[in-house]
Amino acid sequence: MRVDLVSLGLVASAAFAFACTDPAANIDAPGPAIDGGQAAVDAPDGSGRVDGGPGAPDAAPVAGAPELASHALAFNVFGQPSPDPLRTSARVVEAGSWVLVMVAKGTAADIMAPSDSLGQVYPQHGATRTYVNWPSSGNALFVLPDLAASPSYQVQESMAADVFDECTLSMLEVRGATAVIDLAVAETPSVGPVTSGQVTTTGPALLVAYWWGDSVVAEQTATPSAGFTVVHSLLVAQPIVQVAVAVKQVAAAGTYDVTWSATPNQGAITWLVALQ
Repeated sequence: MRVDLVSLGLVASAAFAFACTDPAANIDAPGPAIDGGQAAVDAPDGSGRVDGGPGAPDAAPVAGAPELASHALAFNVFGQPSPDPLRTSARVVEAGSWVLVMVAKGTAADIMAPSDSLGQVYPQHGATRTYVNWPSSGNALFVLPDLAASPSYQVQESMAADVFDECTLSMLEVRGATAVIDLAVAETPSVGPVTSGQVTTTGPALLVAYWWGDSVVAEQTATPSAGFTVVHSLLVAQPIVQVAVAVKQVAAAGTYDVTWSATPNQGAITWLVALQ
């Protein structure tokens, strides 16, 4: 996070931009060394990850539950000039999908409602959440229902307030959803494992879990509890807003949560979204 860079006396190096566009690229291999600047971290199938590892879930689908479609991640490193706006790479999206976007910035007051390549502005869902340890920094969720189809869909976040701020922008397209049935936001500061708040469903559902760690600058890992699959993450040793995003389909009505374990051991803000 931005305050980490200042407190550790680190200086980010020259601007860096990365986009994986080679269909033969090995997304499961360790990601690039990120030296600073902006990156749209994606692969053609939406499985891009900075820290390597699996992409979209490959578990058998649950009948009647919404499912993950495309997803994308973009970010800016503190101290490097961001494009304005900061954009995800293009995705093919389907008519009727719901889209979840989370925006995190070093200065939470500068979080703006994201917009997209179709000219739509995303409504915020819930309140902006700031960190106990970094009270000026935070993240917010935005949800857009009933998307129009597009062969080159992008989400963007204004950086006009401060193009040098850290910013992480996560986009997930959900197919087959009709409502956000529940949302839980919680924080365990400074030390983990971190367990989210609970959400309750009335039938088959898709759970989307976000982990926003509060560690100082370091190479990191973030692993959710059984049944959740990480679809993209940003965990490099740079002054960025670190995040991991995971999904899980559930077949029955019930109450659910997720526990995250991380290295280095740290606290986090967690968001758990249930869609039916």
